[in-house]
Amino acid sequence: MLEDIKGFKLSVHLHLFHTEMADEFVEYLCNIPEKFNLFISISENEFLDWQDYFLSNIPNACNCKVIIAENIGRDVAPWVIDFANDIIESDVFCHIHTKRSDYNSSLSSWKNYLLKHTLGSQKTVSYILERFRSNNRLGLVYPPYFPSLTNQPHWGGNRATVASLLAKLNMPSPPIRCADFPAGSFFWARTHCLKPLLDLGLDRSDFPTEQGQIDGTLAHAIERLVGLLPLAQGMIAECVHYQD
Repeated sequence: MLEDIKGFKLSVHLHLFHTEMADEFVEYLCNIPEKFNLFISISENEFLDWQDYFLSNIPNACNCKVIIAENIGRDVAPWVIDFANDIIESDVFCHIHTKRSDYNSSLSSWKNYLLKHTLGSQKTVSYILERFRSNNRLGLVYPPYFPSLTNQPHWGGNRATVASLLAKLNMPSPPIRCADFPAGSFFWARTHCLKPLLDLGLDRSDFPTEQGQIDGTLAHAIERLVGLLPLAQGMIAECVHYQD
């Protein structure tokens, strides 16, 4: 893995379930101003060399690994299971995916909102990376909540599953009130903060069969667990907005 001159190893996971969005994500990934390793998960084998496509179009992508991931566990399972060993070799990790929320028209622009606040400009990414460099207690950076979401943060039907995961990690039970978390599952994290989850040894059989669920799955629980991991390890999380 390449290391940038400032001593940070960066990695990005893109779950490219909707492959027709590839060009859009290339544009955003070009806003990362430093060398990084790119991990791509797709759900179907297509007649396209995705590795060459991304490496040819993103100057700072120094390595690209592409896997075909079974559509179980959505965007979460690939980074928690398939790329766990790769991610932990980096210092800071970004997770994004081709999110579509077709079940609710008021959420149709949620993906674009999350991308803007995660990778929307070189200034945004540089600011986020500087926050990690200047504070070694910073474990997580996440976008603001999408305006159409109400009563965030909330557990939904996920507190019991989060409690079970925390017990397996030998961490305290979750609070009654849900902690802030990266709703929509776009975030930057210090990989040391994610290590307990990556070391847990989850596999696809732990995730339910895909049925279009909008809450209450292991993926939804992990989405909230990511918000708790910094707190459980004496670290902090920060909400960061787009920098123009």
